[in-house]
Amino acid sequence: MSARILVQGRLVGVEDFLLAPPADRDNRAFEARLTWLSQLGETLPRALLTHLQLPPLLLGSSGGGQFLTILPDQDRAAQAGEFLARANTVLSQATGGKVRVAWSATENLGDWTVVRKRLAEGMRGNLRPDVTGENFFEPFATADAGGDTIPRNLRDAAAIAFSFDFPALIAPVTPETDAAIPRWDLAGHVSTNSISMARHAARNGDVPAADKKYLAQLVATRTGLSQAEAEKRVDEVLAQEKAAELKARQAADTARKAASYASIFTALAMLIGAFIACAAAALGGQLRDQHD
Repeated sequence: MSARILVQGRLVGVEDFLLAPPADRDNRAFEARLTWLSQLGETLPRALLTHLQLPPLLLGSSGGGQFLTILPDQDRAAQAGEFLARANTVLSQATGGKVRVAWSATENLGDWTVVRKRLAEGMRGNLRPDVTGENFFEPFATADAGGDTIPRNLRDAAAIAFSFDFPALIAPVTPETDAAIPRWDLAGHVSTNSISMARHAARNGDVPAADKKYLAQLVATRTGLSQAEAEKRVDEVLAQEKAAELKARQAADTARKAASYASIFTALAMLIGAFIACAAAALGGQLRDQHD
């Protein structure tokens, strides 16, 4: 059997991007970034295989911001590198240079422990800064995260599309989306052209305990708070978000009831007006007959 090429990828810079302004004080921006990163990690390797005209079955694994794909030859591996480099250009613009894809590739020759070691070494080399690069020793300039380009409506999307023309690489499918753009179903229909997202299990606003613990660890690392204080802060933010969502739903219900009452009153007023017009016409006819 001929050798295959394993390509392992990982999204890096995620923590810095999640907690960068405005997400550090805007719960909606934080949620939008979290959803975007989760869906990007699933969509990117599938878009890579589609770009290489390879079947989705060559996706070894994906999730948690990491993926592993199996490619048939070195030519496809080179094309994959070009694809991921192009993706990094868009990601840099969308996140202020905070998020990028790191990847490594190797042949599937030898024992699996040896293959994994080669992949890990390649990944470390990709993550290591290039001290020979231009301007490496220049003062570091902090870049603001480009939160405005991250879609805010990914959580409720029924399908998602990928394109280098999208400001954040992925976007919900709409009737205006070009039919030629690759897309994947998120509605829960199991197929090779669908993505199963855990977000659907949290539609009621409840966040799994494991996710809350991870978020608390991020907050503790970035702010210096204790784990208990960080967990309390996460609980407060989630409670505020849930309360805001409930308030919005109540406002929407109130608006719907007001519109319903207005339509009833309008119909009643029209009915009364029609009755008065008919009565006036009948009375006018009687008066005319009496006058004649």
